[in-house]
Amino acid sequence: MLRVNNQLIAGYVILAASFAALGLALMSQYGFGYHPCELCIYQRWAFAVVILLLLISFVSCKKRLILL
Repeated sequence: MLRVNNQLIAGYVILAASFAALGLALMSQYGFGYHPCELCIYQRWAFAVVILLLLISFVSCKKRLILL
C-alpha cells in the first residue's frame, strides 16, 4: 500500500502556488505591460525565497530517504 506523506504533499502545493503567483506577476508585467508597485516587488522576493527554501528542503529530504 502506498503511504501518503501529508507534509510532502503540502510542500508541493505551496511550491505550485508560489510558482503560479510569481509566474502570473511576471506575465502581467512583461506580457501585458503593467508596472508593479513597490509592495508587489517585495512580494515577488518573498515568493522567490519560499520557492528556494522548498526546493532545498525537497532535495535534502530525498537525500535522507536514500540514506535510510
